[in-house]
Formats: sequence, C-alpha cells, structure tokens
Amino acid sequence: MFEISSEMLGMEYGAIYTENSTTFRLWSPTSQSVSLQLYKDGNYGDAYEIHTMDRLDSGIWEVEVNGDLDGIYYTYRIGSGNCHHEVVDINAKAVGANGMRGMVVNMNDTNPLGWEDQNRIKLDHYTDAIIYEVHVRDFSIDESGNFNFRGKFLAFTETGRTNTQGDSVGLDSLIELGITHVHLLPSYDFESIDELNLEKPAFNWGYDPQNYNAPEGSYSTNARDGHIRIKELKLLIKTLHDHGIGVVMDMVYNHTYRAIDSSFNRIVPNYYYRFSGDKFSNGSGCGNEIASEREMVRKFIVDSASFWAREYKIDGIRFDLMGLMDIITLQEIERTIRKFNPNFIIYGEGWTAGDTPLEHELRGIKSNAKKIPNIAFFNDNFRDAIKGNVFDSRDRGYANGNVGASHRIKYGIVGAIPHHQLRESIDDSWAISPCQSVNYVEAHDNLTLWDKFSVSNADDSHEDRVRMAKLSAAIIFLSQGIPFIQAGQEFLRSKGGDENSYQSSDEINSIKWNSKTKYYDVFSYYRGLIEFRKKHDVLRLIRQNYVNERLSFEENLPDNIIGYTLTKDEEKHIKVYFNSGKSTVKVALPPAQYSIYINENHASTIPLHTVSGEIDIPPISAIVVANF
Repeated sequence: MFEISSEMLGMEYGAIYTENSTTFRLWSPTSQSVSLQLYKDGNYGDAYEIHTMDRLDSGIWEVEVNGDLDGIYYTYRIGSGNCHHEVVDINAKAVGANGMRGMVVNMNDTNPLGWEDQNRIKLDHYTDAIIYEVHVRDFSIDESGNFNFRGKFLAFTETGRTNTQGDSVGLDSLIELGITHVHLLPSYDFESIDELNLEKPAFNWGYDPQNYNAPEGSYSTNARDGHIRIKELKLLIKTLHDHGIGVVMDMVYNHTYRAIDSSFNRIVPNYYYRFSGDKFSNGSGCGNEIASEREMVRKFIVDSASFWAREYKIDGIRFDLMGLMDIITLQEIERTIRKFNPNFIIYGEGWTAGDTPLEHELRGIKSNAKKIPNIAFFNDNFRDAIKGNVFDSRDRGYANGNVGASHRIKYGIVGAIPHHQLRESIDDSWAISPCQSVNYVEAHDNLTLWDKFSVSNADDSHEDRVRMAKLSAAIIFLSQGIPFIQAGQEFLRSKGGDENSYQSSDEINSIKWNSKTKYYDVFSYYRGLIEFRKKHDVLRLIRQNYVNERLSFEENLPDNIIGYTLTKDEEKHIKVYFNSGKSTVKVALPPAQYSIYINENHASTIPLHTVSGEIDIPPISAIVVANF
C-alpha cells in the first residue's frame, strides 16, 4: 500500500519536546499540505500561531518551533485537494478536556516526588501474580467508601478509609486481601464521557478509545489541564508500587470509537483499519477493527504500549479482543518491553467478537498460544466449566450443580495443558504452560458470579449460593495458572443482574464497600486462599512437565468429587478435594496424620485441626489437607 522504510520505522512521531524547542512529526503520505495549529487553551479560542509543516521523504511532515512550549495545545490541519480536516495528533502524550486538542508536555515535570527511585514490582513467574480487575470510578464513587476523591485516580492513594461499619476499604482493603496486581479498566483518554460537564452523571467502561497515549480526564481532578491527569495517574501507580502492588493497564488496540471520521482515518485514509469489501470490517462488534499487521500501524501499537511501560512504569498490559491483533505485533510488544522490564506481564482475550479478515494463523487466539508463549490468555473454558455458560444465565457449571463439567474442571486445574491422566481435548488443552492460563469466574463482562448464581440457582438457599461462591474461589486459587478476580468479587458483588453494565449508572456499577462487612466471612476466605497460594509454590508451577510430575488426580471417586494431590517433596503432600454435591462424602486418606488448612468455612496457612484415616467432604465445598 505504501513503501515503508526502516528509517521511518525507527523515527519518533508526535510532539518531541525540549525546553528550547519542540519538533512536531507526522506520517501522512496522502496529504498535500499539513499545518500545525497552536492554542493557549485545550478547548476554546483560535490558534495563536500557525506553522506550515515541511514534507520529507515517504510522506513524513515536520516542523520545529522554538521556545518552551510545555502546556501549549496543538492540532494538525490536513489538506488533500479541496478537503481539509483539523485532527488531533494520534501520538499526543497529553490532551485537553474531551481530547479535542493535543498538548505539548514536559513529562519530567509530571513525576511525583520519588518517581525515579521507586522499584518495579518483582514477578519471577506469571503464576505468582494474583490480579484484581477494577474500574477507576467503581472503586471509590459509592458513598459507603468515604473517599475524598470519589471516582478519581487519587482515590487509590487514600489510606485510613473505612466503610460505615468501620472495615477497611480501598487501598487498605487491597493490602489486607493480598493481591499482587491491580488491573485498571481502560484509563487512557476515551470518548464517551463529557469531561467539561462532569456534574451530569455519566458512566462508561472505556472501551471507546480516543487518544491512546494520554490518561482519561474524567478520572482527574482537573480535566482541562493535560498535566494534572498525568501527574495523578502516576501518583496512583507510585502509591500502589510503594505498597508492593503492580499495575496492569487495559488497552484496546483492536478498534477505535470513531472510524471514518477518526484522526487515524483522516491522517491516512483507509490505512489504519481493515476492510471487508468497501466497508470497515467489524470483528470487534464496535463498527471497525485496527489493521495491526500493517507496518506503521504495528509501529504505533508497539510504540504506544512501550510508552506506557516506560513512562508510567506500569507492570503489565491486558489486551481487549486480542484475537484481532496479529501475533507478530504481539511478539514485538513483548520483546520490546521485556528488554527494560523482565517482570512485565501480558495477557488478553484470546478471541474476536465477530468475523475478521485477519488470517486465522495470525490471530492472537488461544489456538495460537504456542506461537506466543510469553503471553497469557483468559481461560473462558474453565470459567464456563465452573459456573456455566456466560451467554446462558440459567446454564450451570460444576460449582453450581453440573457434575458433567468435572472433566473440564480438571483441565482448568492443570492450567489448560496436556496431562497424562486426562484424555486429550483440543478445546481445553491449548496452553504451552500454566503461565498462559488466566483463571477466573468473574470479570467486568457478563453477570457477576453472585448474580449468575442468583439466576441459575434461584431455587437454592442463600447459604448454598454462598457456598457455591466460596467453592468457585477455591477452584481458581488452588489451580495452576494465574488467578484473576473482579473487584468486589471477594464480598459477593452484585450489579443487580445487569450483564452488560458498560454505560449503566453508578448505582449498578459501584463497589458497595459496606458489603465487605456483610460478607466478611467470604472476604476472609478469599484472603486465606491467597495466603495459602502464596506460601506453597506447588500451586504456582510454571512448566508442563512440573505439573505432570507433581499433580496427580485421584481415581474412583464419586462423580461430584474431584480430588488431586500436589507433591511438595518425597514426603510432603497437599491433597485438594472439591465437592459440588449436596451431601457429605467420606474419602479415605493414606496412612498419615493430616492437617486441615481449608474447609467450607475457613482458609488459612495455619492448621485448623488434624485428621487421619478418612475425611468428610461437606456439600458444596473445598477441603485442603497436608501432611506437614
């Protein structure tokens, strides 16, 4: 389509700032003229200076403007024939309110005190991560949290906050729970929220990208100043780092909110998007999809991901609809970031939302997992095996009564790898190692776990549904792979049955921190599971052969019982049992005295009591015993 040279791929684009001058560089090979418009304000007023940009080789436009332009807003005016458009720089690192104009920024001046001295979060192996997915606004907007900065980045920096019952909330609750990484739902600049009218209630998950390299303004205390949103997001990240918690950013490189009139398409028409015939292809279900396989598109994505990793010191990226991204781009992102941060974690949705012209063998999907071994995938097979199909609210999984799902549960337990005791299943055995399997039963999409059980098991008692929730959590944390939970899952979060709350109200989406007190026993159970997982590395194996050598399933158990042994060494073993039935089942133990660490009510690293000979597995529960 265009001739792309190695020199072009090696260039930096956007507003390249120094105190003495700023160079503006744009690739727009189809344009006949490009001018730079400079503004004092991010939204209002006419340009105070206009600079004609020079066309260099290969369609690159450039101009250098003398002086310190930090805080100056800018756009490009692009001309082709009689058609002219004013566009935002797709490489802008800062923007004004509603992202209508880019902003020149001295990034060094946005760093909080101690920014350069902070330590990156150590992550020896992916399976050491325990990920907590949260929406920035959800985290703190409910009055029960008593936050000063409700709905803002800065709420994550507040300590000493309690709910109306006196239990810790926010950051203190995350520390108490013991998670290792916070996964922030999209926090780049997205389009659907009017940042100049925040008094009007509005909500969105943020899967409507506008400016990829600048933070979202509605989460800052002043959306009109491009510096402030950067400073406040950095302070969020530094605060979490100071408490040993990593930050994962949710990035949506598979589509943009706008298509035909987006800045991408106006800068280089029809280049950044895939087409099906003469129409935008729609594998995203959002009206368009990004052509990541094209060289300058790939460069944009790799540069953007690397910018977040370097400048913001984030610890991981989660890719939305990763099946629409080509594996060469994914490999390049992983290779580039790994050079300066070997502890970085990358995972994503290994599927598409619809048909795409991207060739199957190039898609970032689970069946291609072996081609990208250092990238992990959400294990939706395991999710549905535990609680039932997410697209059928009444469908049941193992934890809520479907014994027939037990074989698929076992594939989740081993981390979606081949195991010598399990018959081959291409659908369930897709990973090259447990490090590729993100194990979860709940995320921002679909019904929460509690809402799912409220529908699928409406005739069961409240107490039994709580037991189902605890059993589901135990399965996730006692399996090989990477455990992942949604914020509030640890105290039975409900969205009132809303299975697609992407633009629903705060009342639906917000975390009700008083629920922590109401279901503190569930919170304590999650905390104990996390402590137990962290203490025993046999729960965090990283290779196929390790799992096959050290994890063995018990045979000849009743259909509703799953049992397996984890071998720590020749003499020490952990035995795990799950019972999805509604009756207690007795299981014989090998000759030895065992300590119970996890039962239907409690999870701990401290023995609850001892047992020998046989053990009762109560209904709808997990039991973990060990002979040490």
